[in-house]
Amino acid sequence: MNRLSYSFLAGLVGVKVKSFNNDLLEEKSSKISPIYSNIIMTEERQNNVNKAQTCCLEYMKQHQVPGMVVAVSLDGEMVWKAGFGERDVENRVECDGKTSMLISSISKPLVALILLKMWQHHLVDLDKDIRAYVPEFPPKTFEDIEATITLRQLLSHTSGIRHYKDDNESVIQQPYAGVISSLDIFKHDQLLGKPGDKYEYSTFAYTLVSAAMEKISGIDFVDLMLKYLKKFGMNETFPNDEEKIIYHRSRYYNLKEDDEKLLVHAPYVNCSYKWAGGGFTSTVTDLVRFANLMMFSFQNLEDAEAILQHKTVEMMWTPITVQKSTEYMKRGYGLGWRVEYHPEKEGYNLFVYHTGAGSGNSCVLLMKMTTNQDMFHDASHHKNNGEANSEDNIKEKENNLEKMRADFSSEATHLYECKGVEGIAVAIVTNLNDLRLVDLAKKVASAFGAEDSDEVDTSEHLKEIVEVDEVV
Repeated sequence: MNRLSYSFLAGLVGVKVKSFNNDLLEEKSSKISPIYSNIIMTEERQNNVNKAQTCCLEYMKQHQVPGMVVAVSLDGEMVWKAGFGERDVENRVECDGKTSMLISSISKPLVALILLKMWQHHLVDLDKDIRAYVPEFPPKTFEDIEATITLRQLLSHTSGIRHYKDDNESVIQQPYAGVISSLDIFKHDQLLGKPGDKYEYSTFAYTLVSAAMEKISGIDFVDLMLKYLKKFGMNETFPNDEEKIIYHRSRYYNLKEDDEKLLVHAPYVNCSYKWAGGGFTSTVTDLVRFANLMMFSFQNLEDAEAILQHKTVEMMWTPITVQKSTEYMKRGYGLGWRVEYHPEKEGYNLFVYHTGAGSGNSCVLLMKMTTNQDMFHDASHHKNNGEANSEDNIKEKENNLEKMRADFSSEATHLYECKGVEGIAVAIVTNLNDLRLVDLAKKVASAFGAEDSDEVDTSEHLKEIVEVDEVV
């Protein structure tokens, strides 16, 4: 191959993103793929889709995004799913509804869900010393005083366990044999604060959660997750193991630091050290299903055919820490989820969401509901009621383990059909790093919910607390 030909091909690989996105706007703007062929695209619904699509394409052009997949459900029904751009730029493979991308920190609410399933089976006490479950984790002190770390604190980022020391820890390439061995990265480090005192976002906190889940269940953490994901009907969600074949998996990209218009491959990451905090890959179809399962559980007071009991979701969505509180809007973090409540707003006034960002990817999963319940008002949901302390009785623990195994071994996924859900779910996955997607998800939701634009907070403070601290 002569030098001229090589230079031409290299130019295709090192795509100038500005030109790429101009092409995207011209060529992909009509790409809409509903999940069900029997959806009737009324004129009103088509207007909804057009508004949402315009928001996505404008965002991609502004932020030079090579590929994006979006899905929206309304009251439990998938109403729109579309892919834009390319999941593999070099081979010109387009994004579509089947595209699988890293979901990074959205792994955290998935893990929280399954831990809370174990809690409902009385297998775990959220307020017990974590060392009772994971003796490999050493005793901790803060300011020379013995410190007790609990699962509730780990799930809510109030344990004092650190996040990454530097960028290198976010792209570790070394494989880890299991979740216990990955504790070695941080288990001997000092705490950032007294457990329970303040919010300090930490992916490694969820690594410790995964170790507890493995120890308590007696099942390898990844196997435990896969068993439950299958039970939930989330058949396109897997650990992002590079050695395994995952169909329709995206490649991941960064913008080169010294040339922000040059698209390059993102650094390889071996996610085995952070499965729970940011190591799963999924599709927008599975993510929207996850959101609807959660909304159904929250809205179903009788707990019939729900993935979790109503009171359990109440507890998850009751913030332990509050990042912002005004007369018109409150925002905080519960157990694995961010919660935003607008007490003075008519109609949709509750947002529950999580974002994720990693090496070459960014994503968001957002739910939008109407409630007359102020999730910030009643902190009693987080009082230890003693329901899960039965693990001290060995025989009872064995019985509870059998109940858990029966729970995920059943093939009856039809139990989780989410009929009667009221609310909007939006899932967005992209293959570019460091994007802030909460505002875009709100705009897409508004396109289908006839909401005012004043719900979108684009302040720098919001971007800081929602996105920067969730890089995994």
